Amino acid sequence: MGEKNGHSHNMESCHFKDKIDKNSDRSKDNKRKIEQLMSGDWYSNKDLYKMIQNLTSQLTEFNGKFDKYNGLIEDREKDRELLEKFISKVNKMETKEKTEKETTTNWREWIAWVVAILLAIEKLGVL
Repeated sequence: MGEKNGHSHNMESCHFKDKIDKNSDRSKDNKRKIEQLMSGDWYSNKDLYKMIQNLTSQLTEFNGKFDKYNGLIEDREKDRELLEKFISKVNKMETKEKTEKETTTNWREWIAWVVAILLAIEKLGVL
């Protein structure tokens, strides 16, 4: 390059060299990204790898929760069966108790009637 105002400029002595290099790298990166977009490659291989790793992790976590949930469903089904058996037994016990109580009440009433009839017959002098 030529001298201007007594100063010579070249890339090695330029105090903006670092900034120029950074901008050059940015420009190359942007150019690469534009080419990816134009060709339909939206993500770099590194980006895709990170996404696949994240998805793998999420699927592993999901599968763990899903297996746990399925186990809970089976446990609840067993609990429901036990509860239904328990309710059935309680109903049978209540029915048996009610029947026994009604039978006892009926016997008492019949015995009272039989005794009353026997006493009435005795008073009449038939026996």
